Amino acid sequence: PNSMSLVIPCYNEEEVLPELRRRLQEIIAQYSFPFEVVLIDDGSKDDTWPFLSQFASEVNYVKAVRLSRN
Repeated sequence: PNSMSLVIPCYNEEEVLPELRRRLQEIIAQYSFPFEVVLIDDGSKDDTWPFLSQFASEVNYVKAVRLSRN
């Protein structure tokens, strides 16, 4: 493919997000074509949004979107 976009919905996922980040970075490092990862906070009540927004600020291929409710 010329490029790839991944859209991942997240709802109260703070416990597993560090592992998701590790795995995404590991997988994306294997490919030379452009990636975009869109992480969508679907109205989480935990610290999912702070994690997603921090991840997006640190990695240029990650975008974070926050929905107001599920």
